[in-house]
Amino acid sequence: MIPLLLRAPVVVRIGNSMAGLALGLCAVAVLASTVPTWWGDAEFAVASSPVAAAVGYLVVRAWRLGVRCEPDVLVVRGWLWSRRIPCSAVTDVPRDPAGTLFALGVTWRHGGRRRWTPLTAFWVSSDPFGLVSPAAEDALRLLRLWSAPVDDR
Repeated sequence: MIPLLLRAPVVVRIGNSMAGLALGLCAVAVLASTVPTWWGDAEFAVASSPVAAAVGYLVVRAWRLGVRCEPDVLVVRGWLWSRRIPCSAVTDVPRDPAGTLFALGVTWRHGGRRRWTPLTAFWVSSDPFGLVSPAAEDALRLLRLWSAPVDDR
């Protein structure tokens, strides 16, 4: 199989990164409003460091959302972690059910159990300008073609 990298459109990656940044700013604002009066700047900086690290992690992960198709494994990059799925285990790639691209995921088997991994890079809840849905549909079409056996193409 040919290696393939499928990423969300730039507008989606920027939007997801900004959502992670906004979440972090809200967390810092809540932390700042609950700081004890005896805390100084150093204590606040120490207390907010884990929040800043988590925000940085989310912003970078949001920017890297996507699917990397390698010859023998499918790597799905999500908000929190990446999942490596053997190609032989993939049982279903979504087909855009009922015209909605929300909550799509790859179905696969591991140890006799059915698993589902979300494709958050291609989730579209609304697309008033028609910029995101066509790109998500193209990415899903390419993923289906890539995952299909050679004789089924």
